[in-house]
Amino acid sequence: MAGKGLGELMSPRRLRWLGWGRWGLQDPPEVRCLVEVPGLPPPKAGGFLRVLAHAVDGPLADASDAGRRRRQRLDAELRAHRVDVACLHGLDPEEEGGRDVAAAFFGWGYCGYFASRGRGGDGAAAPGGHAERVAALAAEALGAAPCEARLPQASAIFWDECRWRAVATRSSGGGAAVDLAPRDPDAAEGQVVRVVCIRPSLADCCGEGPGPLLKPAARGPGSAVPPAVVCADLAAVGGAAAAALVPGLDGMRSAMVEVTGAELCAPAPGRGRRGGRTELWSPGSILLRGMSASAVLSGHSERYLADLSGADVAEQLPAGRPPLLAELRWAARAPEGPALAAAAACLARSSSRPRPRAGVA
Repeated sequence: MAGKGLGELMSPRRLRWLGWGRWGLQDPPEVRCLVEVPGLPPPKAGGFLRVLAHAVDGPLADASDAGRRRRQRLDAELRAHRVDVACLHGLDPEEEGGRDVAAAFFGWGYCGYFASRGRGGDGAAAPGGHAERVAALAAEALGAAPCEARLPQASAIFWDECRWRAVATRSSGGGAAVDLAPRDPDAAEGQVVRVVCIRPSLADCCGEGPGPLLKPAARGPGSAVPPAVVCADLAAVGGAAAAALVPGLDGMRSAMVEVTGAELCAPAPGRGRRGGRTELWSPGSILLRGMSASAVLSGHSERYLADLSGADVAEQLPAGRPPLLAELRWAARAPEGPALAAAAACLARSSSRPRPRAGVA
């Protein structure tokens, strides 16, 4: 739960008497839930991957006191999800805020690969597990040949080094890609998945875009493109609905759409309120090729998000949007929308709750 602490929520002004010796919150929080595809068998050894995608540059770039509080809530948000892979849009380890987040992930037992703004798209790999290694990473990044102009974007991919090892890495235009293989000894030989973290711009729609990140690692008739998971922040091209306009993403499936039937919604920044309600959009997506989604973390209901004021958004969504989280498999693709009923039930329970207040997530 984001926003106010438990003590603030339990203050008398937020409670109401339920009878029979019980108290309850006046405005119960809307809780996101994990929506699973029903009827799937247990995954094989090394056969699933839990991925988180989030845009973090907003809180990291905010130097005000409010920005400090946003970073604290963002840290709590990232700690709440123990995933195999985390793709963070806008995180640059050469910058102060990005360095702190990278140090935290290394301390949690992750390895990292980055496409920094000041390196012309060259990545920097780090053998996670020790936060003090961030200093060496930053020194390596700063010692690289400077580019004439800093890239507008930065990307970071972290993976659990206890479960995954990096087979290959690459970066292009501020995007990063890592080929990961499971460490499980019972996993199938040659099992590899490519994780890509990108934030394309409108200019990318007219050129190669993230295409180089999705090409085979080696050339030749025997080379093959591994299954891919693309964590895409598509805000600059109009949102998740415009994914097909980006070269390389055409034909890829959305994990959220595959399970719930819709992309994850978030309050639209800079558009204000229309008719007393906040406008919504879907700024990002987790796209799949050769993988299928077995579960996703549901979003807040549209009614809940539309009723949020600017203060509510700042308190409950430190990055201005909820993070995307999906559990994926190498198994054959599941039928379209098998979990729609479960997702609808989850949202129906949430949307029946009263209008939220600042500090309740």
